[in-house]
Parts: sequence; C-alpha cells; structure tokens
Amino acid sequence: MAARQKSSQSQATLKRVATHGRVRRSATRPPAARTRAQPAVPRIPSASERFPIVGIGASAGGLEALETFFGYMSPESGIAFVVVMHQPLHHVSLLPELLGRCTTMRVLAAADGMTIEPNSIYIAPSNT
Repeated sequence: MAARQKSSQSQATLKRVATHGRVRRSATRPPAARTRAQPAVPRIPSASERFPIVGIGASAGGLEALETFFGYMSPESGIAFVVVMHQPLHHVSLLPELLGRCTTMRVLAAADGMTIEPNSIYIAPSNT
C-alpha cells in the first residue's frame, strides 16, 4: 500500500514534456520552492466583527456641536467615530478631555497604526 501511494505521489509531481518529437518526464517545481514571496492576504472580518466608522469634520468653533452630538449618542451604538477638527499646527488638543466629559464612550487621540474599535471616539492630531 505504501509503495502504491509513493508511486502515485511521484507520478503526480512529474509531468510529460514534449521536446523535439521526443517525450520525456521532468519533475515539476513544488510550490514551496518558488522564489517570489506571495503577498499577504488581509483577513476579512466576520459579520459580527464589522461595524460602521463615522467621520465628523468641524471647524475650530464646532466644539459645542460635537458636545451636543455625543451627549445624545448612545455609548453602546456599535459605531466608531473619527473627529477631524481644524486646529493650529503643533497645537496640543484638549478635545479628548472635553468630549470625554459629555459621553461615556472612550475618547482617544488617534495615532498611526491604532486599531479602531466600536463605541469609541478618535480625535485626529492637529498636524494631519
């Protein structure tokens, strides 16, 4: 039985190649021996892992509107919010602390590479 499996496996890795009227057998290159790296395929989140991401833009005078909006927004909505507010360059924003007073959602300063989670508010940095 083992010899039969080995024989069928070796036949599976060989292919017939026609060259100049002759037929010869040559081994095929196994997939693991490829020299080019395969690109990583991103993992697609399942339906239970998906959630909406809402972007909100505001001018420097939009703080009151943001406070009102998040004061009425349910902290268990399943939505992630990204707030982009016009701020002077190199300005240290107090927006996370100010919005944190009007909602029980997590309010975080957004950073490169950060994982976005539902029921959270992310504040874009002033230099972006």
